Amino acid sequence: MLKALDFKKGTEKTTPHHVLFVELEPCDSNPQENQATWAAQLSCTYDALMRQKRCWYSDLRMTNVLGETVIYPVKKGGFSRLREHMFQKFNVSLSQLKLPRVMKNPDLLEIIIKEITTYD
Repeated sequence: MLKALDFKKGTEKTTPHHVLFVELEPCDSNPQENQATWAAQLSCTYDALMRQKRCWYSDLRMTNVLGETVIYPVKKGGFSRLREHMFQKFNVSLSQLKLPRVMKNPDLLEIIIKEITTYD
């Protein structure tokens, strides 16, 4: 099971890297395998586009300062459940509530980690 600590900036053993959570629609009879395949393809596509569009990203990747992006598919409705939790916890109107681009709050990170689609 993944923990919030696993997503912190790199340690001695791991290179810092981008982590993206995406909600994918299953489109065949084996949705978990399909999501694993899509997540891997998205990771490669994201990396290629970032290298092409952002020279600083390309430099960081070429010098191994930044590792390959990891994309985790989340269950359908995972972001809605995260938003609902934020709405209840922070007591703001839904129109003012935005999902963070960078999750630094360990509680929110734990919620989205629990939404990760597992494929073994």
